[in-house]
Amino acid sequence: MQIETEFLPPEPLPQGKKRILSAWPVEAFSSPNPLVLGQLADQLRLNSQSSWLPDQLLHHFGQWTLVWRDSLVDCLATARLNLGSEFDRGCWFLACRLPRSKLIPKQTAQPGFSSFVPLILAGIKRYQAVAYSQWSRDGLEAVMPRELAEACVTSWPQIDQEELLHLRQEGLLVRSGPKQGTLRDPKTSWQLYGIKDTLLGQLPNYTQVQMTQIWTCHPDLRHQDMITNPHDWDQHPEPLIKTEPIAKWTGLQRLPWE
Repeated sequence: MQIETEFLPPEPLPQGKKRILSAWPVEAFSSPNPLVLGQLADQLRLNSQSSWLPDQLLHHFGQWTLVWRDSLVDCLATARLNLGSEFDRGCWFLACRLPRSKLIPKQTAQPGFSSFVPLILAGIKRYQAVAYSQWSRDGLEAVMPRELAEACVTSWPQIDQEELLHLRQEGLLVRSGPKQGTLRDPKTSWQLYGIKDTLLGQLPNYTQVQMTQIWTCHPDLRHQDMITNPHDWDQHPEPLIKTEPIAKWTGLQRLPWE
């Protein structure tokens, strides 16, 4: 499928004035180059629209017509059927090729639209009640970013939980500077460091994040629309570390012991 075409950066684009997807120059996002897409997104300050734009993308994709084959949604055929206009193609590039950080400024604050959420599948799940498991594993790059597609079909090696937790800690360890010897926050660290020579370190970065449950895949942050398990796209794996919830301040004036 020739979705990705040759592209020259356009003239400066006017920022949309309305919170309506069709009022924005979505058609301009038609480049296979993530850097060019990122420049356009920066020019439009697209990630300042994260309170409404991702939801409207999901609604747009939720109207797609699906092509079924052998009881599964055919990724490539479905994409081809629904990319008939420049607007449709621009929405596809926003969902499948634009770095997600250019759309969502702080993914840990909006995990429901993070890099582990396939926006096209999520929209169809929301508006047509089609589970992720009903999609074919063939041709995934036609409906989601390449890195996520790779993680969706990468089997996890057999690493026992104790070893996995050890590698997680090693990968979060700060090895130099004033914070040497401390651990990075697993909820804000989007990758592991210093474990390239290990079995885990040889895996794709997204798979490492999924397996060690860091960043948006942390149990406290993960969202029902995220794919955190390549063996079951609709279910999250059990938490590696079970933490007790922290009691919230109730606003009571009396002290606890009174």
